[in-house]
Amino acid sequence: MYLRRLVCCTVHCCKLLSLLSLLSLLFLSSMATSAPNDDDRRAEWADSESDGKDRRPGYEVIENPLEYFGEMTTLNGERPGGELLPLQGVEIMLDTIDADGNRLLVERGVRKAGTRVGIHVHQYGGHTCVIEGTITDFTEGVEPMLFPEGTCYYMPPNKPMAAANLGDKDAILIDTFILPPDAEPIVILEPGDPGGPES
Repeated sequence: MYLRRLVCCTVHCCKLLSLLSLLSLLFLSSMATSAPNDDDRRAEWADSESDGKDRRPGYEVIENPLEYFGEMTTLNGERPGGELLPLQGVEIMLDTIDADGNRLLVERGVRKAGTRVGIHVHQYGGHTCVIEGTITDFTEGVEPMLFPEGTCYYMPPNKPMAAANLGDKDAILIDTFILPPDAEPIVILEPGDPGGPES
């Protein structure tokens, strides 16, 4: 009985911490929106070299991931489990320009049971929090990792990966990306995914 209560409290604490982290992120980004409008920030980012400020990330950005990696259907020599299906019911929770001139994008969506996103990369990285359900993260060069509800995981830049819901319950996810104003948060490398290359 004691162990069951401890597990329930732990799950509720993880959910609360995830919610508090999201709320603090939203609060901090709302402070950034009091700055000039987003078009002004985009222009500032584009002109960053002329003002002497270096706003480039601390890693090499692969300009054309599809050309660099080519089409991919396997990770670590195996095809990830799950049927290809884009994230469902996507809601934009926040899409603004932060104080550094970067785009801050927070999305909420549902990864249906038995489905996965096509193999892809995030040029600027990102992170995902699993609000409900469980996600298996497949990443090139790394063993698959399981993330239950109440946990988050980091998506490194330019690392081919795929996230799958191999369970029998839909998973609710919150994705967060910080990237240049005109950059896309994801580049699909797998043919057959609606957002991917055509074969």
